[in-house]
Amino acid sequence: MLSNLLAIMAITIYNQMYGASAVLELITRYNKIATDVMQVGGFAAMVSTVKGLAVGITVLLYLIDLAGKVTEKNFSIEQFFKATLRFVVSYFFILYSDVITNYLIEAGTGITIDTVKDSGFAFFTDDPDNKTLLINGIKDMKAIETLGFVISSIIPWLFSMIGEVILQIVLISRILELVVMVTFAPLSISDIYREGTASPGVQYMKRVLALSLQVIVIILINAATQAIIFAIINKGSNVTIGQTITDILVEAEYSESKNVALANGSAKFTVDSVRTFMKTLTGQDSLVKVIGVLLARLGLIWNSMPLCEEITGAK
Repeated sequence: MLSNLLAIMAITIYNQMYGASAVLELITRYNKIATDVMQVGGFAAMVSTVKGLAVGITVLLYLIDLAGKVTEKNFSIEQFFKATLRFVVSYFFILYSDVITNYLIEAGTGITIDTVKDSGFAFFTDDPDNKTLLINGIKDMKAIETLGFVISSIIPWLFSMIGEVILQIVLISRILELVVMVTFAPLSISDIYREGTASPGVQYMKRVLALSLQVIVIILINAATQAIIFAIINKGSNVTIGQTITDILVEAEYSESKNVALANGSAKFTVDSVRTFMKTLTGQDSLVKVIGVLLARLGLIWNSMPLCEEITGAK
């Protein structure tokens, strides 16, 4: 019973604070909600209304531009074709604004999913047997030692729960902002020419891309947090950003088939590797430093959007 409790706490701490499976699960859920919302008839009608308004404003600006050139006696065929080209391109961007923004969102989401699949950050989710191996390894520890790890896991577990709440808020805010930005994209993207690449239309698309990249930035923050804590706990070790904490776990040898070994408990992580894993995960020897890193992680996740805007150059 105690070994199961410790394993659950350890897996929760790892998934929420260092891994990517929890983030990916949340973003998949909220992306589905956003997709369902965008497929509602009322939403499509609203987008069409905004497109009509954007086209009307663009036509008005086009006529004002031509009238201004005539008034200033600066009207020529060249000026006419330039103004008309700007109008046609703006109309194209208005017409396909929802498609453009959706492509930007899918690009960011696709990068996130591919990164998670290739990185190995979803250690306990990708291979459920790892959970059983951990439980079996914990069972080899003395009860008093297991209880000690349960107690020392309380603070990291609380931080993981706080991180979960912050992550939920950030991701829900992200989805709501994406829905609003897709809806009103025609108005902003239509202004694609003024001030060149610094135009409101270009900046709007950069911000949409920044929102779509927010999840991958959070996953990278988790990976960096893991590497820093591993370096703090294991002084003098060679540390790289990646699956460093779970690399500590070493599977014991067994002679039976894996299914049989899992059932009878001979398939397990060695007790020494489990002990080192738990010490690293809970920051037993450097708790104050680890808490500082965890607080920095929470702050970075909360402020991840400005960081994404810096990456994409959005203003």
